[in-house]
Amino acid sequence: MNPTSSRSRLKPKPPSEISIDFTDLSREDNYKWADHIELLCLFAKDGIITSADVELMIDHEEDIYISNSDEEGDFDSTERGDSRELAVSDWFRILRYRAAQFGDSYPFDLDDSNNIIMKKSVMEDNHKLYISMLASSNLRYFKYYSPRLTSSFERVSADVLKAYLPTNAEVHNFGAGSTNVRVSEKYNRGSLYDRILELAADLRWKPLIERRHYNRRNNGDDGLDLVAWIPINDENSGMVVLFGQCACTDNWTSKQHSSGTAKWGRRLDLTCDFVNTVFIPICFRDSAGLWHAPQEIEKSILFDRLRIIRILGSTYADFASLPAHTAVGEILRLREARAV
Repeated sequence: MNPTSSRSRLKPKPPSEISIDFTDLSREDNYKWADHIELLCLFAKDGIITSADVELMIDHEEDIYISNSDEEGDFDSTERGDSRELAVSDWFRILRYRAAQFGDSYPFDLDDSNNIIMKKSVMEDNHKLYISMLASSNLRYFKYYSPRLTSSFERVSADVLKAYLPTNAEVHNFGAGSTNVRVSEKYNRGSLYDRILELAADLRWKPLIERRHYNRRNNGDDGLDLVAWIPINDENSGMVVLFGQCACTDNWTSKQHSSGTAKWGRRLDLTCDFVNTVFIPICFRDSAGLWHAPQEIEKSILFDRLRIIRILGSTYADFASLPAHTAVGEILRLREARAV
């Protein structure tokens, strides 16, 4: 048997439709509900979703809980209807906030008076960048496209650091990866141990590790996705340094520590603390633009969907060359499994 043909037969096929599931969302996760309404709109046959559509879907799903009384089973139909209407109104307030803040980069239009969200008829690259982050925030629906989405998000995050920092700043991917999604070729070769030594030399810090501490075949990133620093005009230690973690799922709250000083201070002799940054494709905000749960951000600067798109601007050209660009083109051809 030809092994190549065998592998090709095992290659997963792209999906033709998508099924958006609300049942695992809690009432408090308003930003997730807003995402799901956007997804419904994106894949609806007519590209339109109304608040009445969302209320009807909630009403038909017994496993969707939108109030404490729902979970306890102590409610009547009138109370459930009032709670449902209030919840949907909250989610559409978030959508209106997003439409106002993302501006031309938002791939939807809002009819404020009637709580209607409509997919734009023409999707430009800035809209596709938004959709790539919407999909990356909800990877369970987009497993087939996940490698292209996540690798591209790491490159997008590096470009955010480049745009955010002074023009003389050095910005690099730390993990070994595909050339087409790297912001530079630095740290792209060698074992993890060798790359940590190279990083220590660049930052003028002494390494605290020894080769025996690492498997020589370990080519990972040890939880560090991005590194940046602002050069200074001598050879001494003491530069502004940023470490970064890119995370596309809800576990970003725990992953933010993987690039923090507590961990890397055991690997490198830090002459001063660096700034830890976390990049997420999630729009982690309520309808007023405040963090959804600020207590989850621990000694990190969070770059969420809004900060990323604002920093890159609507003229960000590099996205067209990333794998996520073609993935979004394919995603836009999907349709929602249910009739909406």
